[in-house]
Amino acid sequence: MEMRTVFSLCLLTVYLSFAACGGATLQVDPEAREKREAVLSWSESLRSFSGSYSRTFVNYDPRDPDLHVPKRDDITYRYEGDKKYMDFYSGVLRYHDRCSYVDGRFVQLLVMDAPPPADITSKHFVKYLDGVWKPNWPEVMICPPTIVFQQYNVDVGRSLTDYFSEGHTLLRSRAGKELLIHRSLGGSRIEIEVDNVNRIRTLLWAVDWKKDDIAAYYDGDPLDLHYPIVAWHYENYEQINGVWFPLRCEHIHYSGGDALNAIMRRRNAGELSPYEAEVIIATTVHFFEQGVATIEYDRDSLIVNQPLDDRMFHIAIPRDALELDASGVVISRLHPSWWSRHFSVIVLSAVVLLVCMGGFIAYWLRMRALLD
Repeated sequence: MEMRTVFSLCLLTVYLSFAACGGATLQVDPEAREKREAVLSWSESLRSFSGSYSRTFVNYDPRDPDLHVPKRDDITYRYEGDKKYMDFYSGVLRYHDRCSYVDGRFVQLLVMDAPPPADITSKHFVKYLDGVWKPNWPEVMICPPTIVFQQYNVDVGRSLTDYFSEGHTLLRSRAGKELLIHRSLGGSRIEIEVDNVNRIRTLLWAVDWKKDDIAAYYDGDPLDLHYPIVAWHYENYEQINGVWFPLRCEHIHYSGGDALNAIMRRRNAGELSPYEAEVIIATTVHFFEQGVATIEYDRDSLIVNQPLDDRMFHIAIPRDALELDASGVVISRLHPSWWSRHFSVIVLSAVVLLVCMGGFIAYWLRMRALLD
């Protein structure tokens, strides 16, 4: 079994235990402060957003049947305070998933490219929920800009600011590059490469160890061990309303493949201790990019840190939409509009009026003929 999920759960558990015990500590090396503050300031700089972008995912795991098959989704996303809006178009499933969240009310409208089979003729389906933002798609697929800016990291369940609030921040040179590294108390670290104006180029989440914990299996510096989990690459920055916005970025998950799985089987069988297994993985396994999601923004569509009109968060519901319950089952047609409720009366009245008018015209013509 891959370590990514286990790593995330362990990290969260350790963090909560430190928080509960009041044991969190922070150490920042003086030479790392400028880059640290620049990174955190950038992460927190985005306060509202409206814009369109594409997310294209490619799987590079040779064990996957969809190897090298790009899957593109097109997304419009907005948020301001508690208000949210999303239009997610699945390039695979061929339908729009439109969601809004205003005043604690969640509205979801599914719009199929074509009506579904059988006797359901409408291609519009609507669902209402109270007090929860609940699209069908996980956040890692929607990939809103709050995740791109690391205000919430879906892989570890924490924001960058929260992650940097405890542990040790330092600078480290490696392979000719200067890295800003933050080592968490919970057995993980972030390695960040920035450009000459301290904008993030690459942000890597990796496994980390205390030197004493692995001394029996490795006598070097734990920072020399390589056990990557997930990374972000940022490109094409443009300053929009005072925010350095990356118009293109990549979200990369790493895998150790069969070699990692073989070591984990030995660990699970009791042949290796947990730290021993992790050191063997970090020193012998060749990690590769298992999956890469590329996010590309439509620059002309972006509205950053500006007030958004409330109308931008509402969805127009078509008259023929079928209502869904919380589990996605059609429960009834929507309440008909005033026009549809009174359609038969209106038609009957129009017929009567036409008949009366026809009779009057015929009577007038007959009287005129008699007078002539």
